[in-house]
Amino acid sequence: MTQPFAPSLPVQLSGFVGRAPEVAEVRRLLAETRLVTLTGAGGSGKTRLAIEAAAQLAREDARTIAWAELAGLSDPALIAQGVAEQLGVRDAQSGSATRALVERWRDRPMLLVLDNCEHVVDAAAQLVDTLLRGCEQLSVLATSREPLGIAGERAWMVPSLAPADATRLFVERARDVVPAFAIGPGNAETITEICRRLDGLPLAIELAAARVKLLAPDQILARLDDSFRLLTSRARNAIPRHKTLRATIDWSYALLSAEEQQLLDRLSVFRGGFTLDAAEAVCAEADDAPALLDVLGQLIDRSLVAMREEHGAARYVLLETVRQYAAERLDARGETAALARRHAEHFAQRVAAAEPHLVTRARPVWLEGLQRELDNVRQALAWSRDADPALCLSLAGRLCWFWFSTGLWSEGRRCSEAALALPDAAAPTRERASALFAAGVIASLQSDAERARAWLSEAVAIADARGDARLLAYARNYLGLVLVSEGDAEGEAPIRDALEWFRANDDLYGLRLAWLLLGTLYTTQGALDRALDAMEHGVAAARRFGLPRELGIALQMLGSSLLRRGDLERAAALFRESLAALRHDPQHLFLARGLEMLGAVACERGAYDEALAMLGAGEAIRERIGASMLPPDRAHLAPRIETLRVAVLPAHFATRWAEGKQLTVDAALDRALAQAPAVSVHAPVEPRARAPQLVVRALGPLEIECGATRLDGDARTSAKAKELLVHLLCHPAGRTRDQIGLVFWPDSSPAQIKNSFHVVLHRLRKVIGRADVVVLEGERYRIHPDLDAWFDATRFEAEAAAALRAPRSSARLDAALALYRGDFLEGEEMGDWSLELHTRLRRMHHDVLSAAADLRIEGDDVAGAAQLLERLVRADALREDAHRRLMRCHARAGERDRALQQYERLVAVLADQLGASPERESMALRDRIRRAEPV
Repeated sequence: MTQPFAPSLPVQLSGFVGRAPEVAEVRRLLAETRLVTLTGAGGSGKTRLAIEAAAQLAREDARTIAWAELAGLSDPALIAQGVAEQLGVRDAQSGSATRALVERWRDRPMLLVLDNCEHVVDAAAQLVDTLLRGCEQLSVLATSREPLGIAGERAWMVPSLAPADATRLFVERARDVVPAFAIGPGNAETITEICRRLDGLPLAIELAAARVKLLAPDQILARLDDSFRLLTSRARNAIPRHKTLRATIDWSYALLSAEEQQLLDRLSVFRGGFTLDAAEAVCAEADDAPALLDVLGQLIDRSLVAMREEHGAARYVLLETVRQYAAERLDARGETAALARRHAEHFAQRVAAAEPHLVTRARPVWLEGLQRELDNVRQALAWSRDADPALCLSLAGRLCWFWFSTGLWSEGRRCSEAALALPDAAAPTRERASALFAAGVIASLQSDAERARAWLSEAVAIADARGDARLLAYARNYLGLVLVSEGDAEGEAPIRDALEWFRANDDLYGLRLAWLLLGTLYTTQGALDRALDAMEHGVAAARRFGLPRELGIALQMLGSSLLRRGDLERAAALFRESLAALRHDPQHLFLARGLEMLGAVACERGAYDEALAMLGAGEAIRERIGASMLPPDRAHLAPRIETLRVAVLPAHFATRWAEGKQLTVDAALDRALAQAPAVSVHAPVEPRARAPQLVVRALGPLEIECGATRLDGDARTSAKAKELLVHLLCHPAGRTRDQIGLVFWPDSSPAQIKNSFHVVLHRLRKVIGRADVVVLEGERYRIHPDLDAWFDATRFEAEAAAALRAPRSSARLDAALALYRGDFLEGEEMGDWSLELHTRLRRMHHDVLSAAADLRIEGDDVAGAAQLLERLVRADALREDAHRRLMRCHARAGERDRALQQYERLVAVLADQLGASPERESMALRDRIRRAEPV
């Protein structure tokens, strides 16, 4: 006898906070498919979200809602029985809980919610699959730290709370323990930072909020580095693993295999995320890199590692709470020191690879790459400062242009000074000279002339003694900058020496700077004609260099010289063009300077309010980057600022200056650029032909060449990676990730597609040996256009189509045939997407063979025609018209026996493959050949 059915949702004693978009998305997914699995890290709010979504459906939907909690079920064999017992389903006759559930729900519209499936995921998946197949009106909403992995599933990862919702949750849970708790100016930023540090994880936020009974928010924030001790709960009604954050992660960790646990622990060494390359270099042993990708994918499936897309590449990150937990486990393994060293050495190599490119036109790409790894670079610096001073000194020197370009001057200077003060850093090595140069460059820009001169002078001496001509030129240039800023005429000699080296080596970055420094020197000396000439040379070098930042600085320096001559119109136009260029590629010192120079122009014109706003905005930027005004600029602007003080009332002066300081950088630039001209950065470049850097032959056995890299069918490379390369070559306009996913992984969830795609993309980039072989443009991935890829399939299709158009040319047809080494992707295992192209190219090949044979027949070259027709009938044995033409060719060549043998081959093929006889035309041709009649 079946017992009465008694569904219920868990009663929640605290309010549900935020998550309106997430609830709506879950409901939308349930309307589209019968199985939705909410995935996410422990404590991410999967259960509460499922309860809220189910509760809303219960109020609005005619379906019955049933809830089953799997957390307490440890034996996979008893899952069906446990679910049946919770839902009041009994059937003594069937003897099977699964069968009883199917019989009970076969014709009932229902939503079954299965909570916490991760520890019995295989058994839960089997139960759900059986129920969905047997109950056509049943839908299932599951929560699990990994997808169930069955057909038709839509796995949806529960995101972290939005910042506003996270703050609201903290405040509401804090009021549960301290009713008078309130958020205000004194604690709002701290609460926001607590929620950010806890990755918007609802459980962690709730546990932290409960501590306001004992600690102020500032104290909670200070203790988050030991979050596992802080974040505990004494609530008697909490699920045991939710009483502490550690227990929550313990639960997930215990479900991992030994390989997954080891990798998770090792990944804790990263800060701010990591790439697949970094994970392989730091966490895998020499022979384990391929296996690491699979294990990493499993950690993603289990919601312990998250993947983000950045500029078409995958980046992986651990929640900070998970990272701290894994770091403790790594320490318990005794691997922390070794992994920290591998981490530091890997990122030191990354910095070393980037350094020379930061003063070339490739700077934006390399700078962006280092910025993404800034947290890891900082970690490497911090570790090496104590554990490997030599590595720290090397890193400090190599990061010079990174600190310079990003505006992180104060941090860069602290880093350089700390490295120079380390034990054994006093030896006159190349590394010390580089660190001295880095410290000196930043000090010179911060107007600390005394220390800059000392550091740069020592860098010059070491570089000269060691014969490092490039470092010597740059150090001389910046030493000249310091001397020029102090009005010292001796600054010309080191700049001139540097200028000669830059000119001889066509170093446009250094050449531009040297000319601008000479122009500045001549300006301070009052030699304005010489100054303008030098500045024009600097602008020309900047245009050749081709990046907005360097051009913007050069235009600004030229404008300054014109301003000193009183040419306000040209100066203002150049300042605005400079700021327009710098907006595309910011250098904050010169953004500030450009605004201040426009302030000087406005002052000369009597536009005092505008002048004060521009000067205030410039000062605000300087304060943010820790830079003072260079002495020549200070001397130039001082009388104008004094003019403003005299011209307007003190209160008005202060108000307008303060209004300028409150402008955001964008708002200040909008105001300054109201009449800015268009910017032309790049110098004209002569077009030049070049050989393709990527060659792929897919007609016949697959062959791939990229520079010195050659891959063929025998290479030990990822089949999926090669397939992705060919697929993208077949779609030169690019494909979205969704389009690729539909072709490669049609049965996978969006999250699984995202991970699988980036793993394959990573493998492709690795086997090709170029990180830029595939680029993201808009939402489409495509082969980098600068590779000038040569792909025989598309080339053959274009050549064949042109050759088949009238009037036909034997030369063009033969050229197309020469490209066709075999059928498309011969011997390769590819997806169904390739079949249509395979068929189309094969058919086109047959048409070209046929057309080329016809032209030879017309030219009475029956032997040549016969060779082509032999190829055609081998490729398409059922093409009867080709058999007949081949028979005619043999007959015209006087080989009647051979022509009749060809007829017999046709008879055999038709009988064997179609069970048919030749057409009447073929039989008639055979008879004429037998009678020796003309054909």
